Amino acid sequence: MKTVLVDVDVILDVLLDRKPHAEASAAMWAAVETGLAAGLISGHAVTTIHYLVRKELGAVKVTRDPKGFRGSPVRPLTPEATIPLLSIG
Repeated sequence: MKTVLVDVDVILDVLLDRKPHAEASAAMWAAVETGLAAGLISGHAVTTIHYLVRKELGAVKVTRDPKGFRGSPVRPLTPEATIPLLSIG
């Protein structure tokens, strides 16, 4: 299996359907999703992607979605709910 470092632009091509690159970028994304390749992104990519998608689509399109965790063993917490858990004493 090949390991690939996926550039932010590839991810943005798919999320924002940026032509003419969206089709090839989606194929790359699909290769990672199906296990044909192992995909990595840089640490700063997540915040960069969020910033650029929010700038392009607006805050309403990138707001948090706790409903997306239904049935998951992961319990979603808002930052406000997390603060008391981090308090010591």
